Amino acid sequence: MEQISEHCWVTSSRFCRTNTVVVAGPSGALVIDPGVHGDELVALAAQLSGRFGGCALAISTHPHWDHLLWATGLGAAPRLASAQACEIVSYPEQLVALRAEAAAE
Repeated sequence: MEQISEHCWVTSSRFCRTNTVVVAGPSGALVIDPGVHGDELVALAAQLSGRFGGCALAISTHPHWDHLLWATGLGAAPRLASAQACEIVSYPEQLVALRAEAAAE
């Protein structure tokens, strides 16, 4: 992770160079758009645990599959998303479409 300000770090995925943003807080880290590859999520979880005391909250900025990923190692932190994102992933046919998009990329 690259520190870009006093309380903010960024890491980029091998997949399309998508960014994960981490903001340090007194109760743990806010994680924005974790992902994408499994090994990246495992490494992120280890860094969050070691450096920030874990993930306290997560945000998905939009409902593309690469912004909705999660790993058990990130813990059970509350995960926030827009109403649109919640609506899209609440319908099974939308989840099938997201999985197909992920497989194609």
